Amino acid sequence: MRGSWTTGLVSVALAASFLSPGVARAGGDPLGFLAHPPAAASAAVSQPQVVTPQLAKFQASGRVTIAFSVGPCASGPEQSCSSGCEQLQVTGPVTLSPGGKGNVSACITVDESNVTNPLCFGDEQGNRTITLQNGDTITFAMGGHFCLADLTPVASPTSEIVMSTGGYAINGGTGKQASAVGTGQYSVPLTATISSTTSTSPFTLVGNYAKQ
Repeated sequence: MRGSWTTGLVSVALAASFLSPGVARAGGDPLGFLAHPPAAASAAVSQPQVVTPQLAKFQASGRVTIAFSVGPCASGPEQSCSSGCEQLQVTGPVTLSPGGKGNVSACITVDESNVTNPLCFGDEQGNRTITLQNGDTITFAMGGHFCLADLTPVASPTSEIVMSTGGYAINGGTGKQASAVGTGQYSVPLTATISSTTSTSPFTLVGNYAKQ
């Protein structure tokens, strides 16, 4: 009995040496499994949320002055033309919705090198800026076509009705408009006197807009 009782104590002592962290550090757990249990799985790394701006309807319209001259705009996407080009300088007041009052300034290059429609003068590319009353600006890139709509009078024309149309994309600006985005269509129907280099025309942008 004594021998079995002693053996039982030894068994209990050995079991305690494996279950007790203190004993484990003393040599019963050489690999440290009990003294250093596995750490809980780290929490998943949260990804930053990308907020998509809510686009709203946008419109800018006014009556602008257009001046014609030979050669491309000094800056912009179309600075050279292989077989000649013209430029349209657009300036004038506009009303924005939303946005209030402002002034538009644009230079549009008409590239005549790839004309396929006999009623069109060429493809348009350019940049325009609308300056708001507080000094902030909205910048647009645009591209489209500059085409003849009609000659008046028909028998012996002294003026021509021309349509400048295409699409635009807002590519930011300054101030509170630095991260503005949006797209849409532009339209500038103008009546030009054949002997004149300037014209007055309605100007319209219609599309969507948001500040990021």
